[in-house]
Amino acid sequence: MLAGLLHGKGGMRFESDLLRWQNYIESKWTRATCRSYRWNVAQLVGWLDGQGIESFADVTTDDLLAWSASLSRRGLAPKTRKLALTAARSLFSYLRPDDNPALGVMMPKPRRVRARRTATIETVDKVLAFVDTSRPVGKRNAALLYLAVTSGLRAAELCRLVVEDVDMERCALSVVVKGGDRKAGYFSEEARSYMNAWLAVRPYVADEAATAFFVSMYHGRALTLEGIKCTVRKMGKKAGIDLAPHDLRRGFAVGLIQRGAPRSVVQRAGRWSSVDVMDTYLDGLNVDCEVRKYYREKEDS
Repeated sequence: MLAGLLHGKGGMRFESDLLRWQNYIESKWTRATCRSYRWNVAQLVGWLDGQGIESFADVTTDDLLAWSASLSRRGLAPKTRKLALTAARSLFSYLRPDDNPALGVMMPKPRRVRARRTATIETVDKVLAFVDTSRPVGKRNAALLYLAVTSGLRAAELCRLVVEDVDMERCALSVVVKGGDRKAGYFSEEARSYMNAWLAVRPYVADEAATAFFVSMYHGRALTLEGIKCTVRKMGKKAGIDLAPHDLRRGFAVGLIQRGAPRSVVQRAGRWSSVDVMDTYLDGLNVDCEVRKYYREKEDS
């Protein structure tokens, strides 16, 4: 796959090292991450070839600083340049773990971005006011929204969820998460009621061979990632709300924090790799309100 991105004789000089690195990252990262890494490293190889550098062993920190500066001159956004440098760091950490030249290049600072949207259970209730839950499609969509906001499942995980991996009695599930591992998840009793309503009509909609929890109303097979995104977006639009699946994942984190759950519990329940990563999902948390509520509770006790 990587060889197809390399051009000219120069790129071929790096091929052996690149194939070894590619095998390494494919055992460690998701397909999307590997695809991004391969593309960025192929661009780096093209630049190195243009500079007359014939081996990764000859690359210095100064070379990579010059390469990073060339990306900036091309007008690439800091986030894009950071992705490129992350790929380079991965490459050299594998090939040259004791003297990784990419570590001497500072990561670009991303531009300040607006607070990201958060959709809580209250948001979902507003959206469901515009959903006809008497129809099979409405039952499915209500179950999808409530499961997403009370379990924190990503859109891709909602696609991969299968019926046999959902324990309705315990309000628990098991799903293959980002990175390929299988992890546990949990959902609310209210979500369970919507999910049971969907399961009651699912056999009339699903293809006989379909195992996915959420299926298309048209062909009966598993909803695709784009299908879930489109479904959520359309439901939000009817309610006058900009809505995406990841807004619900943020709402899951904010909702549990507001209800007093410790951050470590929220992190594990949401299957985040660390509390620090989970904290980036709390843009929708009203800190002023939470601090005041905390002090009131302390005073009452």
